[in-house]
Amino acid sequence: MKNRIKSQFAGCGPVLTLLIAFATIQAQENMTANYIVVKYGDEVATQGLAGGFLDNLAEYLGNEFSEFEDKVVRGHIANTPESAGTLLKSTNPVLAFVSIEFYLDHLLNKADMQVVAQVPRIGADKDRYYLIVGKDGPASLAELKNQTVRTKFAFSMPFLERVVFPPQFQPGEHFTLQAAENLADEIFLIIENAGGGFNTGEIGSASALLLDEELKHFFQEDELVWPEMKVIWQSDFLPPGLVVALGTSWNQKTILSLLTTFKKMQSTDLGAEILAMMQSPGFTPVDRNLLTKVTTRYLSRKTAK
Repeated sequence: MKNRIKSQFAGCGPVLTLLIAFATIQAQENMTANYIVVKYGDEVATQGLAGGFLDNLAEYLGNEFSEFEDKVVRGHIANTPESAGTLLKSTNPVLAFVSIEFYLDHLLNKADMQVVAQVPRIGADKDRYYLIVGKDGPASLAELKNQTVRTKFAFSMPFLERVVFPPQFQPGEHFTLQAAENLADEIFLIIENAGGGFNTGEIGSASALLLDEELKHFFQEDELVWPEMKVIWQSDFLPPGLVVALGTSWNQKTILSLLTTFKKMQSTDLGAEILAMMQSPGFTPVDRNLLTKVTTRYLSRKTAK
């Protein structure tokens, strides 16, 4: 009898090993809280260069947010649509700090998703896109027809087509949109070629550059460069950066606790340091009306195409 029982379990060794390994992996995952940060086009938004910021935010969340107190909090960052999409799948994050474009392209139809806060930055509580040209350059969108516009090296074409640009001024149809390796160089090219007429972008400068709110703010700080440029068009208002809760672990209580954690950032040394790094006065409630308006535009123009 004893031998028979022994023989019945003799072949279970590998199975039991796999089950134990699986249970160990599951336990490790349950003890880890991953979050992601997505900053399209930001060359320093890499795991190596942004490591200090990611560690600080992970430390703050681990210390101040009760739901994370027994977990290892890990931050991940990406600066292109491709790397961000991969990160979303590979890390199984419970929190995402993202732009409106990433939200619309990657999170809108994701199950168990809640937008819980927004992050105003650089003195602006909303975002916008701008077309800038040399001070003696084109004066309207009509004058940019069939010309070349360049923008940061990472952008979401569906977002630009459906949300940013109006139907009468679409990339690929009314003008050429190209990615620029260095927008500062592009501005200097425009200034150098001022008075030389429009350029198709194949050689030399573009006719215009597309900047978001952060990039516009950055170049406006340069007192020598900005007076040589002018804004000829701006998009409708867009939500600033969003904080999105992901997964089934969230409920009304944990969401409220997270919001409280964000609200008290300014009153802690580490939290204040993080906000200073983000150039933000602090997290704010979501502008639901604006978010709904932009989401509706994204979806309706997708259907139309």
